[in-house]
Amino acid sequence: LRYRGDVDGAALSQVERAKRETDLPLPRILEQIPGIAPLDVATVLAEGLREAVFRLFLWETGEFRFAEMAVDANHFTAPCDCNALAMDVSREVDEYRELIRGLGSLERPVRAGTKPAEATAEDEYVLAHAGAAETAGELLATAPFPRLKAAWAVANAFDSGWLEFTTADAAAD
Repeated sequence: LRYRGDVDGAALSQVERAKRETDLPLPRILEQIPGIAPLDVATVLAEGLREAVFRLFLWETGEFRFAEMAVDANHFTAPCDCNALAMDVSREVDEYRELIRGLGSLERPVRAGTKPAEATAEDEYVLAHAGAAETAGELLATAPFPRLKAAWAVANAFDSGWLEFTTADAAAD
């Protein structure tokens, strides 16, 4: 919600506090916040579900199973086809791993180069935070948007020369 600009930090703090203090489900809490349309919440929840499954698929070990189960009717969420979601996300995980493999070691320090005239919000974030993140891996891990979008932004920044790997000594300087 913060990344999309749907709510400000104060409203998100309110959501976090309400979630801690009550047993209400997140959609019920979100519908109490003025200025958030139900359609926006549904989109955000669907994106969050997709990202959670994506990160599960990144696990190198372990096992999990999807199960269809009945839930209470909720105007915030549309029915989800778990099999279609799993297939789509597994394709995205393959794409992500290919991007990461193309970058090489994510443990190398990075620094921002020349900033482009036109950049996406993801590109802007990567370039703005390249100095704060010590490595490319930290830059990917701290991005406030889906991991695949972060990987594309980082790969695009390297390919365009907007971001470059440095040696540890150059990063310290």
